[in-house]
Amino acid sequence: MIVHVGIDPGTTGAVAALDDAGDVLGLWDMPTAELGAKTKAGHVRIVDAAALARILTLPAKGANTIRVTIERVSARPGQGVSSVFTFGGAYHTARAVVECMAFWHGVGIETHPEPECATGVSAVNLVQPQAWRKSAGLPAGADKPAYHAEAVKRWPTADLWGPKRGPKLDRAAALLIADHARRLALETREAA
Repeated sequence: MIVHVGIDPGTTGAVAALDDAGDVLGLWDMPTAELGAKTKAGHVRIVDAAALARILTLPAKGANTIRVTIERVSARPGQGVSSVFTFGGAYHTARAVVECMAFWHGVGIETHPEPECATGVSAVNLVQPQAWRKSAGLPAGADKPAYHAEAVKRWPTADLWGPKRGPKLDRAAALLIADHARRLALETREAA
């Protein structure tokens, strides 16, 4: 069995795992930890790398291969310096965890040639936001509530709602990223 993992990076992001049929194997909020002393704005939150590694081992049970796809993100105009720094740190922590796990013997995370990597090999597939949104059938410029509506339509029993029935928007994005990767893998296999 191949497991397709989608990661919506960031401290409020999420991780989703789908099997080849598109069934949900797992859905998690991005694990975070508090960093340093509390300020007026609260604690700075960072991605908990060890907890993320534990999450990534869960779908590995019974899987031959895990394919991990992370949304390729970048700073947007108008973002504050500290928020960009925090977001970039979360993105790169998620990438680093996946890369380290792939090269740690015993974890079946698939690697592939990546000429832009220093080693020439990567375990992370990156996807532009526009690509996974188009794959999901969302119009250009669709916002997070649109992602959520699409994910609820596709996976009505998935845990996409918070305790007060608020939408878990990042979980929806992670599911759609994983599904985009799953569809690409199936198309590639069929073309071969």
